Amino acid sequence: MMLYHFFQENHCMRIKILGDCYYCVSGLPVSRPSHATNCVQMGLSMIEAIRVVREATEVNVDMRIGVHTGDVLCGVLGLRKWQFDVWSDDVTLANHMESGGVPGKVHITKATLQQLDGQFEAEPGNGQQRDQYLADHQVETFLIVPTKKPESLAPLLGEVDLRRSFRTRISTKMSKYMECWGADKPFANISESTLAKNIRLTSLALIETNLIPGADSGFSCRQCEKRDDLNPILLKFYDSGLERAFRNQPDNKFAVSMACVCILFLCNAGLQLLVFSV
Repeated sequence: MMLYHFFQENHCMRIKILGDCYYCVSGLPVSRPSHATNCVQMGLSMIEAIRVVREATEVNVDMRIGVHTGDVLCGVLGLRKWQFDVWSDDVTLANHMESGGVPGKVHITKATLQQLDGQFEAEPGNGQQRDQYLADHQVETFLIVPTKKPESLAPLLGEVDLRRSFRTRISTKMSKYMECWGADKPFANISESTLAKNIRLTSLALIETNLIPGADSGFSCRQCEKRDDLNPILLKFYDSGLERAFRNQPDNKFAVSMACVCILFLCNAGLQLLVFSV
């Protein structure tokens, strides 16, 4: 929910998830002049959200953000499983910007810095020391210096105070957020009693339901839930009342079945006469 809010707020689009890397782009498929600013702001918002989670849950978790601005090819790939994707050397460079970044910082290239027009303060990133690809291609990198808390977090986090005196309040709010991040439970909209009742249908009950017409008849499947009520050899009910109720069930398709049997008998007899006559 939080990432969806960030995407909408900063006009970014998620491409895919590669391992532990969250892969997104701005300026595609609709061109946006502020694509570099959108990506940097998106990264700062995600880092702030991770900080809130870390302080609320007291779990040492953090993330690196890598941003690069360049040319890409984009389109829908696949015949059976369609997927919008982007690819180019600049995409590869953006991937290495993330791997060569610093936890809790937005790592950008010089090309991205030139597109920001001085909107963010930056400091030397020294990404060549952490990633061999950046060193081989002599890529100059920078780190965005965060100035203040992103405004996009205010309506989502409810203006929570991160001081220690309010740690309990934050933990309660983040627990509610983390509950919605879990995987969906199958059949969650079906009550346990209804699901158990459907599973307990025995084979005999299924036969009675599907082969015997008339739901309002006097023979109820609840009377034959146990297999012990049926003779396994004669296939008759031990209880004469159940057997009588079963035999009294009308069979509306009996005439059609008998007609089909007669047709098959005549066809078989005709084939036998042809064989013996030859």
